[in-house]
Amino acid sequence: MPPRKNIAAITNAALLAAALMLAAAVQGCAQPAALKDTRAEDEAAIRAYSQAMNDAVRAKDADKTASFYADDAFAFGGGDPTTTSRAAARAGMDRDFSDKGWTIDWKTDAVVVARSGDLAYERGHYTLTFADKAGKPATKTGNYLLVWKKPPGGDWKVAVDTDSEDPPPAPPAK
Repeated sequence: MPPRKNIAAITNAALLAAALMLAAAVQGCAQPAALKDTRAEDEAAIRAYSQAMNDAVRAKDADKTASFYADDAFAFGGGDPTTTSRAAARAGMDRDFSDKGWTIDWKTDAVVVARSGDLAYERGHYTLTFADKAGKPATKTGNYLLVWKKPPGGDWKVAVDTDSEDPPPAPPAK
């Protein structure tokens, strides 16, 4: 027959192990706390960022404009070369902003934020004015799409920037 002290120690250790396993099982079955729904606040923030970015573009401030882009921003459309970084997008801004007649203005039609609060898209329409090959003012209109991402603890940044030019007006009917 084993000594009583050893039986008590074994019993205490078994009870402690059982309590720890029960606590782990209960913790594993617990529902995670629901994320706070911040979509309305995030939408307002993105709309404000978009307006501030539009203001920076109209001021032809490439540094400020580029600050709204993620480091790995992907931009394509409008006949410009595809870019895959903030630095490349900024270089395109320098080129566009050097044209004295170049200006763009956009209006946000909708912002949709994912429930997770880390991804959103903005869509709207734009008007682009520039000097054509003859040096005369020309205007293009179209639609744009921005995909915004927000890293944990960070601010919203443009991850994808693309647009689609409106087709030219139909010729007059004969």
